[in-house]
Amino acid sequence: MGLRINTNVAALNAEKNLMLTNNRLSNSLTKLSTGLRINKAADDSAGMTIADGLRFQSNNLLKAIDNGNHAISAIQLADQGLQKTVDLINQISARAITASNDTEDATSRAALQADINKFLAEIDNISNTTSYKGTKLLDGSFIDKFFQVGAYADQTISLSVNKTASTVIGKIAGASGSDTNYSNLLSTSQLTYDSASHLNNINAGQL
Repeated sequence: MGLRINTNVAALNAEKNLMLTNNRLSNSLTKLSTGLRINKAADDSAGMTIADGLRFQSNNLLKAIDNGNHAISAIQLADQGLQKTVDLINQISARAITASNDTEDATSRAALQADINKFLAEIDNISNTTSYKGTKLLDGSFIDKFFQVGAYADQTISLSVNKTASTVIGKIAGASGSDTNYSNLLSTSQLTYDSASHLNNINAGQL
């Protein structure tokens, strides 16, 4: 007795077409749910490589934008501290000019010196305490700091802020031509305010 295999070609074709339809429907639903044309390498291997590279760059740029905003915040904070320091120096200069006038007696000059000492202490306080996220900005340690503002390596900007303590800014020129600190105001018989040098360490070019 011979063997006979019964086949149903129409049913096999229907099953094959159903599987293809299900695969296509699954791919369409995946694209609809993700909003992406390429979801796996099988969809478009070359396109997926390009898309992954662009996605990598986009994510890095978003983080770089955050870094740039942090850098701006730090610079603005340092600028506020510097502006307050400049205001105090202007107050010191006004009192120094007043004290250099021979119409002022020792008592008046002592009072002016007391004000100057307070301003100097406040300048030192600003220099020592101005910080961003725990990083001191004006004490001389914020030198050659780098901010990553690009998606790739070496896309950075650098920032340096010199020390702004009273020991390095604010000078008075004595009658002999030598510079002396404001703290020596009373010991100098004739003083002239040196406006050209009192801000030599906090000009815009060094910020």
